[in-house]
Amino acid sequence: MKTLINHVFKKSIWVMAFVLVLGACKNDDGPLVVEEAFEEGEFAESPIISFEEIDEMTKTTIDGELNDETTSKTDGKIAANRGISIERRRYDFNATVTRGADEGAELSGELNVKFTLYHASFAIIRGFLDLGDGERAALRGAWISDGFVYLIMRLPDNSLVFGYGQADDDGDIQGRFRFFTRNGRSVGNWTAELTSVTNPSQDLVDIVASDGRFNTLVQAATDAGLVDALKGDGPLTLFAPTDDAFAALETVPGGDTLKQVLLYHVLDGKFRTQKLLQKEMLATLQGEDIKVSLNENNEIIINDVVKLVQANIRAKNGILHVIDAVLIPPSFQDLPSIVEIATGDENFSTLVNALTTANLVETLQGDGPFTVFAPTNAAFEKLAAIPEGDALTEVLLYHVASGKLTAADIVEAGTVVTLNNGAEIAVEMTDDKVILNGNIEVAIANIMASNGIVHVINDVLIPPLPSIVDIATGDENFSTLVSALSAADLVETLQGEGPFTVFAPTNDAFEKLDALPEGDALKDVLLYHVAAGKFDAATLLADGKVTTIQGAEITVEKIGDDVILNGMVKVVIADIMASNGIVHVIDTVLLPPLPSIVDIAVGNPDFSTLVAALGQANLVDALQGEGPFTVFAPTNAAFDQLDAIPEGDALAQVLLYHVIDGKITSGDIPEGETLVTTKQGEEVSVVRNGDMITLNESITVILKDVMASNGVIHVIDGVLIPPSLQPLPSIVDIAVGNPDFSTLVSALGQAGLVEALQDDGPFTVFAPTNTAFDQLDAIPEGDALVQVLLYHVIDGKIASADIPQGETLVTTKQGEQVSVVRNGDMITLNETISVIVKDIMASNGVIHVIDGVLIPPSFTGKTILDLAKETPELSTLVSAVEAAGLDGVLDGEGSFTVFAPTNDAFAQLAALPEGDALVEVLKYHVVGQKLLADDLKQLHTVTTLQGQDVTIFYNNGKIYLNGHVIQVAIADIEATNGVVHVITGVLIPPASH
Repeated sequence: MKTLINHVFKKSIWVMAFVLVLGACKNDDGPLVVEEAFEEGEFAESPIISFEEIDEMTKTTIDGELNDETTSKTDGKIAANRGISIERRRYDFNATVTRGADEGAELSGELNVKFTLYHASFAIIRGFLDLGDGERAALRGAWISDGFVYLIMRLPDNSLVFGYGQADDDGDIQGRFRFFTRNGRSVGNWTAELTSVTNPSQDLVDIVASDGRFNTLVQAATDAGLVDALKGDGPLTLFAPTDDAFAALETVPGGDTLKQVLLYHVLDGKFRTQKLLQKEMLATLQGEDIKVSLNENNEIIINDVVKLVQANIRAKNGILHVIDAVLIPPSFQDLPSIVEIATGDENFSTLVNALTTANLVETLQGDGPFTVFAPTNAAFEKLAAIPEGDALTEVLLYHVASGKLTAADIVEAGTVVTLNNGAEIAVEMTDDKVILNGNIEVAIANIMASNGIVHVINDVLIPPLPSIVDIATGDENFSTLVSALSAADLVETLQGEGPFTVFAPTNDAFEKLDALPEGDALKDVLLYHVAAGKFDAATLLADGKVTTIQGAEITVEKIGDDVILNGMVKVVIADIMASNGIVHVIDTVLLPPLPSIVDIAVGNPDFSTLVAALGQANLVDALQGEGPFTVFAPTNAAFDQLDAIPEGDALAQVLLYHVIDGKITSGDIPEGETLVTTKQGEEVSVVRNGDMITLNESITVILKDVMASNGVIHVIDGVLIPPSLQPLPSIVDIAVGNPDFSTLVSALGQAGLVEALQDDGPFTVFAPTNTAFDQLDAIPEGDALVQVLLYHVIDGKIASADIPQGETLVTTKQGEQVSVVRNGDMITLNETISVIVKDIMASNGVIHVIDGVLIPPSFTGKTILDLAKETPELSTLVSAVEAAGLDGVLDGEGSFTVFAPTNDAFAQLAALPEGDALVEVLKYHVVGQKLLADDLKQLHTVTTLQGQDVTIFYNNGKIYLNGHVIQVAIADIEATNGVVHVITGVLIPPASH
């Protein structure tokens, strides 16, 4: 028996079977239970018909089955004419036993198969395996419409074979088999390569014309002029309605309509049922698609209603399938709407419920047209959970496009723009299948609707989520947040992969703040709204807190129905999903718990010198108090600019000069200058110019608004020194260092007063600005300039606080008095000149800046001759001076002292000298320098321009000249070129007596 088996295996050939399923089967000699043939799970059977049914059916010849003479044993119409309907195939067969009693045995040979009966769901096959040496093994079985093949073969020694296999598009087969002999059971693999096909001799038209069931079809094809096309080389696939099918129509269409209907029954190409079921949707020669599927009874149906009566009938130019109804193109029918298609199919019940929940039913009942990708119930079941609210609406709109787009249209375009804000679906063709977004298959395409088209898909399309930044930029309610993220350079961070959890304040939330932080403070606040990881509201509540990227924690609790952060901030919208995390919308800006001023300084290495100084001055505890304080904090670099850091009480004074009671942010500082009193007691000048803030004219705030739990820090680039601790410049140094005093400095130089004002003093100087000097017709010169300048200087240091309300007369260094009137904070000199800047302290006094030049009351600004001419009592003197030709001297530059006799004095002379004598007399009244009365009191003689001396005698407050007769009646009448003393007599030179 072993030898026979080997012989058989070497010679035998196998019938292919796509799948062999093992129902109960009996061999001809007795019962053989099919379950014994195959192990559980090794083989599968077609859902259309079982192996057991085919086994029972093929044991004897079936009514209507074609015999070897190619004639039907009955009056089956397809086989009515001899030699037209049997299809024969030959295969080159090879098999190998892989396991069992005959492991390693091989066989090869020729397999001959003929198709003897065509059923709607399968074809009966019979034939033999040529074993060589004149021996054959009979075979029977079936080729199922879905491609499965059942094979039952008995060898000459009564060994029994069950096999299955699967054919590819070229007709080649590979499969598995189980071989039963008296030695036991074996299992193996086999292949069968198609070597030849014997087709029927008649074409599609010949077959239907020779069959009595298709008279109406033949006549319709003739009327429509399609006979020649159907007799062409093809290959074509024809769905042939019977006469009964045509009779079911109210009327058979005519003309072009008939032609279009018939072309809707023809496919370009040869399509057996196996290929039809694989394709599902196939384009007809009419242009529209037909749908091929299995119904609940595993029957093949077309367009959900038309049944195949017989299938896979071979013609020389194609394949014929007999159907029980006429196919009507969708464009010729009154189509249902998209919603009606969905509601009419229980496979879309979940989709219909979702559309109803999202209030989209009415939309999809509109005129459209729309293209809808319709997920089945099974597709929805793959989701962990069906979205809700806006998320559900967005998902559903991602399944809808505007326009009627067939499968060919979307494949050609490559993308579909959906109604979900334009989000796109990627489309590609892979292995003859339409694939969406890389992995979602279109199971059924091109279901026409009155308002569009439906494509059935096997998974739910999930719209691509926007990033966290996209969510924020796409919602105008987050415009302030977006601007803040940009200012803090955090946009790129939140566009990263993450994932992040972001608590997003609305614009209204930001408006609740007194001021939006800036710089590092802003970044610190924003990072307090971000956590690493994706935490939905449920997770946050379960944990009770979350640690932010800023480092501090946020507490999370549920109060009533609300999720509350840090005890007061409400989450108004939770769980907005993003591609890189999740967003929770909040109604208030979260402010991180702030460190104290000291903690900030200690934690920043750039303040190490400041921290050390605070420790030395015992001020650390003070700045850890509740405050609030405003601290101008010098950096280490600022301290490095000092020659030496103060010590002891001076250090404490300097540090306290950097601290202000109260919290003053940069937003609180107005434009221009503000004087702010420090904890040290003295004022700091704070000048704001746009965004720039300057302290005491030279120190700049380089970082504003570092918020602390007990105040605010502004970082500065220099150390503030209290005015009381600064080495003050002298009055002259202040004037020289201020360009607005350049005219004053020049005048002091001309008058020789620079050195005097550099003395220890102290002095009080009323300092005219350049503008004040510009108001003069001319700046005095010589002695007049000296007198004017000294009229601006007072011995002693008089601060503005020392000046009482009302008028005070103050004696100047020039000798005359200045009227000082105080009215509140306003100080006025000599009624018209205002003090515009008070109390510029100097090492040797104080300066008050004034807006005009003070002119001594006695200073007229006229020459000696001018004064004499304006005095009637000196008219004789004027006439004598002019007669003597001396008027040019007394009217010119110089510094003279003139003893001026009155008219009465000249009247005492017997006669007025003339000529040279007059010149000599007049010169005897002039001294070549300016001598005030105080000067004369100290002298005994003065030499005149005449060359001789005049004696001076001071007695009882009176000044006498040349004895006790001629007296100085009026002294110190000052002129631009000297001084005049009015006398009671004419001085006669000694030689002239």
